[in-house]
Amino acid sequence: MLDFSDAASRKVASSLLQKLLYKPIEHAIDEEDGKEVVIGDGINLGGDKEWARAVTELAKKVHASSGEFEDVVATVVADLGRPCREGGADFLQWMHCLAVTGLVLEGIKSLRGLQGKAIEASEILHGLLLPAAKHIHVEVRRSATRCLGVYGLREKKPSEQVVRQLRLGFCNGPSPVRIMAAKALFDLCMWHVAALVDRAMGIGAGLGTIPRPHDFVSEVASTTAPGEVIDGDEGDSGLMTLDLLSSRLDRDDWNEDGAMGDTETTWGVLAEGFAKLLLQSKRYPDILSMQSSLFAKLICLYFNEETKELHRLRQCLSVFFDQYPALSAEHKKCISKAFIPVMRSVWPGVYGNAGGSSTIMVSALRKNASQISRFMLQLLQTPLYNAEDESAGVETGHHSPNEEGGQEISASKQSGPEADAGLEELAIRIGVEVASFPSKKTAAGKSYVAALCRVAVLLDFRSSEQEAIKCMRKLLNHMVESISGDKQVVKDLEGMMARLKAIDAHPNEGLPDEQLKVILGNLGLDSGIDIESIVEDSVCTPAPKKAATRRRAKRVETPDSSSPVTLEPVTPCTTRAQRVSKTAALGKMSKKLDLEITDEIDEEELKFISKTSSEDDLDSTDTEYVAERDEVEETTGKKGSTRLPQAENHSDDNQSQNENDDGSLPKPMAHKKKSFKSKENPSVLRTTKKPSRSVRVTYEEEEDSDFEVSCQKTQERSAYMSTRKNTVKSTKKAQTKKRSEHLVRIINSNSVGDSEDEESS
Repeated sequence: MLDFSDAASRKVASSLLQKLLYKPIEHAIDEEDGKEVVIGDGINLGGDKEWARAVTELAKKVHASSGEFEDVVATVVADLGRPCREGGADFLQWMHCLAVTGLVLEGIKSLRGLQGKAIEASEILHGLLLPAAKHIHVEVRRSATRCLGVYGLREKKPSEQVVRQLRLGFCNGPSPVRIMAAKALFDLCMWHVAALVDRAMGIGAGLGTIPRPHDFVSEVASTTAPGEVIDGDEGDSGLMTLDLLSSRLDRDDWNEDGAMGDTETTWGVLAEGFAKLLLQSKRYPDILSMQSSLFAKLICLYFNEETKELHRLRQCLSVFFDQYPALSAEHKKCISKAFIPVMRSVWPGVYGNAGGSSTIMVSALRKNASQISRFMLQLLQTPLYNAEDESAGVETGHHSPNEEGGQEISASKQSGPEADAGLEELAIRIGVEVASFPSKKTAAGKSYVAALCRVAVLLDFRSSEQEAIKCMRKLLNHMVESISGDKQVVKDLEGMMARLKAIDAHPNEGLPDEQLKVILGNLGLDSGIDIESIVEDSVCTPAPKKAATRRRAKRVETPDSSSPVTLEPVTPCTTRAQRVSKTAALGKMSKKLDLEITDEIDEEELKFISKTSSEDDLDSTDTEYVAERDEVEETTGKKGSTRLPQAENHSDDNQSQNENDDGSLPKPMAHKKKSFKSKENPSVLRTTKKPSRSVRVTYEEEEDSDFEVSCQKTQERSAYMSTRKNTVKSTKKAQTKKRSEHLVRIINSNSVGDSEDEESS
């Protein structure tokens, strides 16, 4: 450590300090183009930030008296700035002067410390900084922009000239100048609050747009030195400062920053600045109104393929996403609000987005969008820090009386009602988005809606949020209708409906339309969907039961009988026991075979079928029925002329066939009428009719062996009819062949006779 207590030591140190301050900036000659290149960062004295900080500390120790440091360094700035103001300095002299100017601006606490010195604050601004910001050399402009930012921090209120020039440098300047201007504007917004920065330009709430004085360009032109560049206001669109900075995030001119391997880029600086503002949103109220849109832009920037090589940007955003949702429940609501805009902007083929030139590209874009949705859902499920109130006190700078020193945020997380904040809001937003999506969807639209529904079913509702539960139950009906083509998604939505019904305190009570409008209005969704089109779901307002109506039976005319065969209409059953399903299937097979038989078989086949069906009936009927049938056969003198059981069954008592005793439609039965116990009520037996009687007979329960015998007989009949059918076809084919041969012989004979007549004539 040096001792500056005596005058001799201070004199030696003072001479050393003067040499360091007046030492020209180091540079080299480029071998390729012969231009001079600055060695170091080109901003700080000596080309290094740590070196400049050491020189400042040395100057303050050597000149420790009040105002002595400002007096000594201001004198050096005045000497170095004289050729710059007179117009004879090259860019190296400009950079040297600006480096010392930055040193003095960083070393003072206020601009009032330069009053009465060799060069005052106003002369530094108008004589050095503003002209240097319009210099033709990029490095000079970059260094001047950095000094303007420090100058604005030392002002009590930001001045119009400083803010205007920083805005112009951000809008119109090259990449190095734009990066430095973005840093300066963020510093001003954090130090002076963004509202004061905008007020310096005459813009803000109720103040209109940026004033553009007519003499601004002429004033700048009259004060410019040779080799300077004049920047007009063409690039400044008149937006507020934060809006101006965020608008740059929407641009995709990635090549403007030069080599992508650079440590700092415009997007990296913007992302870092907005991340700081969002993390301390309670301290900066200007950011609250735009935090959801900013978060959406940061998400898209983080998942952009162009930013994979920007390691500083990705590292900054990864730390931000890890901390942002865990700090406050309001941050989670911001994430849920940004979810739909993010999905709209990244999903290919919807809302004007490019659909991709190939299937592989479309698949890659959809995969990226799905990853974004899962990532945002993971952020919403991040637990909050335990000491949320204490951390809020740290952000706002207010501490409780018993606190000593700084309050650190606890590393442990909590899981409670506030930890799941934003999930219900996100589910409702997804429901409104799906319900309001156009009914005529393209392939991209269908995949977009399906992806949203898959996210919605993963969200859990808190039982305390009864209004949100009832609102979501209404929206689920529209969601199911919109995605009815995807069975798996529909199944998942139905599962979600069941879960919501289980936690609904009053599942049979609906949500009034007025209350629904209030809920959607609070979320800013009142204009996104027609409220009147939302109806109560089937659970809240069950649909009225349809009255049992009588269906007309189809009649098929058979070739062997004058009376039509009545076919009983089949009522579809949604639930059926296994045995009933087998019986119904066999009955349908029997009916189909009987209809085919009536078209192709003759009287002999009918006699055979009647005989076999009569034998089957004898095994299961009672003695009274047998006696009656024998009596009928004796009187008619015919045997085996009994009508088919299937046809006779359909022709008797049409009204009783179409309606049961309770007025409900009948269920399909097998061809061979049997009785069996219902699975729903084993004590009730199903009844059927006998072929020649209109009275219903109740049968006893049959064994499984009777069912197997019925199946075996049905198979035998099917085999016989198949053989008979083939025989009939072969017979018809032979007859057709004989007829064709006979016709050929007739034609040949006619042709021979005609030739003989011609010869005789």
